[in-house]
Amino acid sequence: APCFFIDNPKRDKMSDRSHLVENYIVGNTDIPIPSSSQAREVTYDKAEDLLESKVGGLVATCKIIDVMADSPLLEAYEKINTHKILSVPVYDVEKVKYIGFLDVIDIVEHFLSILSEEELEAGFESFKSKFESVRCGALVNKSNRNPFMELSQNASVRKGAALFNEWGVHRVPLIDKTGEFVSVLSESKLVQLLASHIGLFPFAAKTIGELALGIREVYTVLASDPAQKAFKLMKEKGVSAVAVVDEAGALVDVLSVSDLRIIGQDLQQIGRVNKTVEEFVAYKTERVPPITVMTVDTIAYIGQRFSENKVHRLYVVDGDNKPIGIIGLADFISMFVKNA
Repeated sequence: APCFFIDNPKRDKMSDRSHLVENYIVGNTDIPIPSSSQAREVTYDKAEDLLESKVGGLVATCKIIDVMADSPLLEAYEKINTHKILSVPVYDVEKVKYIGFLDVIDIVEHFLSILSEEELEAGFESFKSKFESVRCGALVNKSNRNPFMELSQNASVRKGAALFNEWGVHRVPLIDKTGEFVSVLSESKLVQLLASHIGLFPFAAKTIGELALGIREVYTVLASDPAQKAFKLMKEKGVSAVAVVDEAGALVDVLSVSDLRIIGQDLQQIGRVNKTVEEFVAYKTERVPPITVMTVDTIAYIGQRFSENKVHRLYVVDGDNKPIGIIGLADFISMFVKNA
């Protein structure tokens, strides 16, 4: 996954960045992190060694893709699409700190709340002027999906997992001991590490049913529903995907926030949200079927599915392929917090 980059010259000139440490800087012990610009690939033989390893070793130190609070909203949307990311950190020059993340679903939902169906069909160029005055700061973390909670790169994987679980975030900025924002650790990166070493943990032999893991209401839409309804449901429920089911309730597809890229980098295809879900997903360049598991499957198998498919969610289905639960990255991480 691409890193976030700092590309604003006004901010690059700041020499003292310790003021950026505003919210939660945890685990900031003075243990050196390798200065390599590349993340290390390490295999662990003991669960304890993995859990006590440093989160800074999981991701590369890099420049950060961000936007200014007073930047046009359209600039943020363009960066999100260009770099194929789902959110971007927002920096406020007056407050001299990052104030949060701006999510693609917040941007698109803002457009949909204002525009008529006719305007959407006419294309972005016809209504572009309506949004030229909207600034990034106005929509920061509007969905409460990604509060800006900082973590020291010296924190342990154990501490990182616990804080992902406590904060309910999808990604955290990593800070060095000077307060410099050096990288971003995502849920998916942490899950890849844990999933690839799942055999080291005693609960690996437990089943989904035994732990009742992810067994809960699954938000669904019909393939015949408008795509706009699906994205509004995601925003309303605070989720990043909804299951697409047929008339019998069987799982046939999944629609996620990342699929908003279908409307195009220039938003010219935003009218596609008025299509049905079935028509909307047909625009995907890569069609990946939903990855499913059953209640008799073990946690070790779940780890394998996450590791091999590099997905953000697994659907728990019954014998009729009807979704009865969903195991997200946060659910997987929570097992290590509760049981490790």
